[in-house]
Amino acid sequence: MSPRDKSLIGAGRVDSPRVDDLVPEEAAALVEMKYYLDCVLQQKTYSPRACASAVDALPEVLEKELTVSPDASKANHLHLLSSGGASAKHLPDVTKFEDIAAIDHAYVRAFCDDYCLLRYLRAREWNLEKAFTMLAETLRWRWTKRPDQLKYGDVAKLAQAGSIYPNGFDKSGRPIMYMRARRDPPGTTDEKLDQILYTMEEGVRSMDASKGVEKFVYIIDLAGFSVTQAGADPKLAQAWINVLQNHYPERLKLVCVVDAGMIFTGFWNIISYFIDTETRKKMTFISKAQFKKELATSDIFDAQHVEEGFGGEVPELITDDASEKYLASLKAASKNGSGHGTSEKDKAIGSRTKSTKDRVLGSLFG
Repeated sequence: MSPRDKSLIGAGRVDSPRVDDLVPEEAAALVEMKYYLDCVLQQKTYSPRACASAVDALPEVLEKELTVSPDASKANHLHLLSSGGASAKHLPDVTKFEDIAAIDHAYVRAFCDDYCLLRYLRAREWNLEKAFTMLAETLRWRWTKRPDQLKYGDVAKLAQAGSIYPNGFDKSGRPIMYMRARRDPPGTTDEKLDQILYTMEEGVRSMDASKGVEKFVYIIDLAGFSVTQAGADPKLAQAWINVLQNHYPERLKLVCVVDAGMIFTGFWNIISYFIDTETRKKMTFISKAQFKKELATSDIFDAQHVEEGFGGEVPELITDDASEKYLASLKAASKNGSGHGTSEKDKAIGSRTKSTKDRVLGSLFG
């Protein structure tokens, strides 16, 4: 599949309904998921009849909705749940998840709030077994990797190049994440993935799920994408795609791939193999000129909160000039056999390290 331009304008709907706005069937599935998680953590046998008592925890609006406008399939789901005939026969024995029970329970419960559980249920089309299996994989990964504990100091060396950072929000309050391939700093795949994870975790912390905001919007600028980068990036791209699809489900609203040239076509043919169909649907390939043209009528982006380089009014968090000077200083330091930079670096960006951090965090929380 080759990249091609298509309209930037898309449906500007809320990412997901609030917990109080769930339809009966969704609310029942959430109750089941919460009860099964509790069984796993306590390593107690899942009891459909015991789970049925949890239906009492459903919002009062649920019973009203069923009374006013009963839906056969939704009502049947609740009937099965209350009569002990729910999906228990399709659920694995809790002992399969003994390692999840060994994870700090406070950590698990803090991560697995209602919004989190609903994202996993949606990602697996409300199949409880598949949703919980996916969630378990994420819990294992997060407990080992601990992306939530990454600090700016852990990624500062790469972050100053400006290859990826958040800056502002779209019309619905989703954080806008900018990525620029031409600013690719030297570093290992793990180091670069940590930088991506750091920005994603900061972005997640800036979202207000209670208002239906649970997703990112990415603007990926491929102007200046080089052959050398094309030879080095597939491994990182694959790692990022894997993490995004498997451990941040239902977190992606839109990816605008800007100015994808002929060189990127070959790269795309490699990485697209790892991108699932649903993720591809959220990707738009567009020229920068077309992006600027459509910005004024976009139902997703607000020009007042988009960087100037894309036709908006917000100054770039890190300019190309500052990035080029910083990357040059890293290259010079490498040639000198030093890991601490040079006087050129000190003059060009030394005083910018703290301010860059403040501006990145300020864009999210200010």
